[in-house]
Amino acid sequence: MPDAPAAAGVRSLRELEPGLELECVRAGFRDAEVLLGDQALATLTPVGFFGASVEAESADGSWTIARKGWFGGTHLVTERGRDVEAARWEGGIWRGQSRIVFPDGRDYRWKKTSFWRMNYSVLKNDVPVLTFAAKRAWFKTSHIVTVEPGARSAGQDLPILVLLGCHLLLAAVDAAQSAV
Repeated sequence: MPDAPAAAGVRSLRELEPGLELECVRAGFRDAEVLLGDQALATLTPVGFFGASVEAESADGSWTIARKGWFGGTHLVTERGRDVEAARWEGGIWRGQSRIVFPDGRDYRWKKTSFWRMNYSVLKNDVPVLTFAAKRAWFKTSHIVTVEPGARSAGQDLPILVLLGCHLLLAAVDAAQSAV
């Protein structure tokens, strides 16, 4: 796995331009990376044996994303090492539509966009900010994250939106694979 994404020269997730495509991909058995081409912009590392939470790191900061509740109806994003809420995902992955809420009231919709595939969009006032599309290959599932024109208005929220979206989809893939 490449060096930590906070190293010099790594692009900030806040600075992503519309039209760019990132890829959320497994980097080993449990770890994951957010790639721009072959450059790692962020890492997601599971904590604990069951991986109910992950440590997410990019050049923009470090967060812990933890599932709360028996059926994962809430995922809480906190600043790593502090008990300060940065964002919260509310809803169920199977409902097709949920919310990502920030402490000051800013919110985004997390909406399923395909019946057959694990494709989702993050929307602000019904304008796409990010789209996540499943990419399948032999024994490997990843997601292409497209930065949409609405991302310009998300600015400071982009790192958390990208990392939380990748975490949610990789967790859903893990759950589906363990059920087989």
